[in-house]
Amino acid sequence: MPKLPDVGLSNPGSPQPTGGVATYGTPNSRGVVGQTLVSAGRDMEQASQIIAATNERQDEIVARDAANKLTVAGLDLKSAWSKEKGEAATKPDFVEKNMKE
Repeated sequence: MPKLPDVGLSNPGSPQPTGGVATYGTPNSRGVVGQTLVSAGRDMEQASQIIAATNERQDEIVARDAANKLTVAGLDLKSAWSKEKGEAATKPDFVEKNMKE
């Protein structure tokens, strides 16, 4: 059976090389990348806020337009009906039909 080396205090063992792959980067390369990502994130957030505000304004414009059209339609109906009096305001057979019942 193989014998393991003694790792006690009397024999500290041989130094082991560190593992891994050597890398090269400029001293501030990681900081620049991080700053760029943070800046891009900020820009995206601002763009989304602008889009949300624009959508809200567009929704408000469409709602006001619909309310104005409804008001105009109501006024048109009111003016059309207010011109007619008595039997002329209903269909000709409406009065006859209700008088029989």
